[in-house]
Amino acid sequence: MPWQMTSLTLVHTLFASLPELFDPSILTENDILALRRNSVIVQHRDQVFIRPNPAFVFQQNASIEGEVQFPGRYALTVVNERISHLIARAGGPKPNGYLRGGKMLREGNILRTNIQNAVESAGGAEDIVLKPGDQITIPKKVGTVSVTGNVNNAGQFGYAENKNFKYYIEAAGEEKDSTDYAVVTFPEGFSERVGFGLFSGNPKIPDGSSIAVYRIPPPPPEPITTDRKTTTFDFVKDILAIAVSAVTVIVLATKL
Repeated sequence: MPWQMTSLTLVHTLFASLPELFDPSILTENDILALRRNSVIVQHRDQVFIRPNPAFVFQQNASIEGEVQFPGRYALTVVNERISHLIARAGGPKPNGYLRGGKMLREGNILRTNIQNAVESAGGAEDIVLKPGDQITIPKKVGTVSVTGNVNNAGQFGYAENKNFKYYIEAAGEEKDSTDYAVVTFPEGFSERVGFGLFSGNPKIPDGSSIAVYRIPPPPPEPITTDRKTTTFDFVKDILAIAVSAVTVIVLATKL
């Protein structure tokens, strides 16, 4: 139906499809002639707007380094690409790669997540959606557990599979007197406070963990107290007493 101007019409908008001009193999000479015949004729004062594709994004990259088969930078290929996708595209970990000890940096800050859980439970809560510039580093297996602080034999101990907190405390010669609590830091960076009482926890300790044992802090020193406060009256009275004593000494001296 031809377009007709009404008294309320200010602008008439026409929508035109863009041809596939960027691929010459698609268009023949006849196609080009047909496009010219069917194209909208631009007239004086017309305005032509070419809108951007809302689905288009520039190429975005994330990187993965360390103990994977193919480390390097990777272009994000889908909108919600996750850690597990990138690990798979990098060929997975090497035999000595330690996923649980992996670290993820985003804008210079550590984003703490268990990368082993991300791979084993793809799409789960710990399988974080990647953003441009994210960096993942997969280290080698550590093979040790560190015990420091208020124990009798602090140091590094060989990792023993499926052993728990108390096993490593015993290996470190047990806790000393006045021990308060311990903090277990797991390889992915999460921490857990563990007590030493009867009903305290006993978590399993994975490879690369550290245990820091803290003692009960000493009580604060007692404040220094005086029997009474020194007032201005007391100060003046002490000065007068000294002065009277001095006058008495002078008088006695003149009588000698």
